[in-house]
Amino acid sequence: MPSTRTDPRASRELEQKSIANFCTFSTVEGADGKPAIQEAFLRINYHCNQRCRFSWVDPAFPNLPHDAVVEKIAELGRLGLEWLSFTGGEPTLNGQLAEYVRLAKECGIRKVTLETNAVRLADVALCQQLGGAGLDAASVSLHAHTAEMSDKITSAHGTFEKTLRGVFNLIDCNIPVALAFVINTMNYRIIPEFVEFVDAQLKNLPIVFFFVAPLCVPLLNKKILPRFSDIKESLKKGINICIERNITFSGVAGICGIPPCILDGDMRYYPDLHKVAAQGGGEFDFMKTPECADCSFDKYCYGIRRGYVETYGIDEIHPI
Repeated sequence: MPSTRTDPRASRELEQKSIANFCTFSTVEGADGKPAIQEAFLRINYHCNQRCRFSWVDPAFPNLPHDAVVEKIAELGRLGLEWLSFTGGEPTLNGQLAEYVRLAKECGIRKVTLETNAVRLADVALCQQLGGAGLDAASVSLHAHTAEMSDKITSAHGTFEKTLRGVFNLIDCNIPVALAFVINTMNYRIIPEFVEFVDAQLKNLPIVFFFVAPLCVPLLNKKILPRFSDIKESLKKGINICIERNITFSGVAGICGIPPCILDGDMRYYPDLHKVAAQGGGEFDFMKTPECADCSFDKYCYGIRRGYVETYGIDEIHPI
């Protein structure tokens, strides 16, 4: 019979990855030209009630204890952090989420937000609890405009309708909502239809477009990771609808977006363009080609993820 004993090395590796991803930061170039923290992401648990095919977060990562979360929030407050996002996994599965939101506000963190699939927020009482604790806004993951496709992407049948109820509950509780749409091989063709759906059915909510991040071996897969050139026209059509209908959109210029040259440097598609803080160290996930130094967007571009280069190469990258 095979052994059921846990491999100590595997357990240590999972623990190390859990700690490494517990609190991460988004940085931009500050006024002094040095990296400045824009936002901190605190993963208060790693398990989830969906299993999105593009997610790099491993639910096997052990959750850090309650005391560690409390200590980290207090530390971030002492550092003068302006913006903290609770994320996961699915953070609403943590029964102490409202307590953490309240603590963050008490520690002086001005903006406290939530990254969620909103499935549990179909319970209006939980939305009210979070609103009462001081939650400022929520980013809700929604990757399709039909239940059939959404549930296929999330591998969680029946959750599409719950997510929509969660969105409306948040709105009813006066918690601003933005929609997070992760572009992958399964949904890039329906980007325009998704935008139309948001305009018609979801009160013209802001949309944040992300591109699936090939951060682990399972995502270095052409079945989930599309080519930039494949998504280009559909993404442009979707953004053009946003522009025509005055739907706020962002994300394409972010760390989970795509290089500006892919959309031919059209500034209409990059309303949130910003200078990128210099990144050091050979382990940084992005790289640039020698030609990137000649691009007018060089200081505003993270580059291209190494996993993408391993999968598709660099032929699509060209200086603007």
